[in-house]
Amino acid sequence: MSDTDSILVVDDDPRILRLVGHYLQREGYSVRMATSVDEAREQLSALPPSLVILDVGLPGEDGFTFAREIRSQSDIPIIMLTGRSETVDKVVGLELGADDYITKPFGMRELAARIQAVLRRAAKESAVASEVLRSGELMMDKGSHVVKVREEAVNLTPSEFDLLAVL
Repeated sequence: MSDTDSILVVDDDPRILRLVGHYLQREGYSVRMATSVDEAREQLSALPPSLVILDVGLPGEDGFTFAREIRSQSDIPIIMLTGRSETVDKVVGLELGADDYITKPFGMRELAARIQAVLRRAAKESAVASEVLRSGELMMDKGSHVVKVREEAVNLTPSEFDLLAVL
């Protein structure tokens, strides 16, 4: 966990929000809360968090739909936290882009451990994505998809870039 890790908790149950929010703040996270998808959208656009904890059963728009929306725009890690424990619900949540799926009731220590694991994985992926490779006069930034030879940018198609990246 870094000093800047913030978590957006989206749940329509005020008890869950209080419980999770208080525990995560004690664990050193900056916590913001939303009780609906509309509130969560506002929070995301104002200041994207490091991770979203998302309930499925929200009033109006459900968490599955919102997870799909988040994933289409961002790689922010998502942990589904829900009372839906059927295998099909878990599979749908993960297929829509959730990084983990926790069913209620849950233990706070388990939630904290899963948050740490997801954030650790996301940090590693981010580090790989921003990896800069150099070989002689060739420079390749995997994160920004920039290739330069002798400090001159080289225009490559995405396929050409991917081929070069594996060499």
